[in-house]
Amino acid sequence: MPDIAALTVAPTRVVVGVGADAGGLVTYRTSVALAELLGTPPVEFTGDHGGFLGRPEEFAEALRRTLEA
Repeated sequence: MPDIAALTVAPTRVVVGVGADAGGLVTYRTSVALAELLGTPPVEFTGDHGGFLGRPEEFAEALRRTLEA
């Protein structure tokens, strides 16, 4: 189990990312649950769980926007 208390007081921002096309996967559901526990919305990235492999340029742009926010 993640240490939610430690993650919420960490000096860095914690971002939970999910694949936009991964809704049926266990990894999607567990990531959404983690984001809820942290009190933040998950950030959707292009593709499925491995979206960075199939659409790397779009994934990179979404990642860049997320990190700049």
